[in-house]
Amino acid sequence: MPAHNPNMSSTLTIMTLLQQIENTFQMIPKLLQHLLMSDNPNYQASTSAIRSPAGTCLILNSLLHTCHSTVTEWVIEVAQEIFRNEIIKASEVEMGLHLNVSQACSANLMGFEYAAPLTWGVIHTLLDVKSITQFHRKKNLQQAVSYDSHHMEGIDDILVNKIGGDM
Repeated sequence: MPAHNPNMSSTLTIMTLLQQIENTFQMIPKLLQHLLMSDNPNYQASTSAIRSPAGTCLILNSLLHTCHSTVTEWVIEVAQEIFRNEIIKASEVEMGLHLNVSQACSANLMGFEYAAPLTWGVIHTLLDVKSITQFHRKKNLQQAVSYDSHHMEGIDDILVNKIGGDM
């Protein structure tokens, strides 16, 4: 940090400080990368909070909140690569997973769960969306009917006031 110069205006001093802070912030991602990627045991204590599940989730959620499109694109790219590798591994002849994809449902893919667990989770969700959607529609309909019947009970007992008439 430069020494205070009495001839420098306060605005210029503030601008210089802000510029130094900005330069420091630009180095933070590289510093974090260096700390996290290093095998240096001296860094382990410094990075343990970041590496913890809670710390990692806090950082990822913050990034998702502030850089949603960048994080989303990155997550999709990483997931696609994971799924691609799992499918390649699962499609090896040794795995013995053969099925008619056009007729597949989640129950047909039980062996696939062990060969490609992450891909399996996505496929399971996608194949079962129709039944999940039907379940939620039925549940919402039942709730609506229950609400209506509960609030409509005794409606015949309510006296209706005629315009200009007495109750």
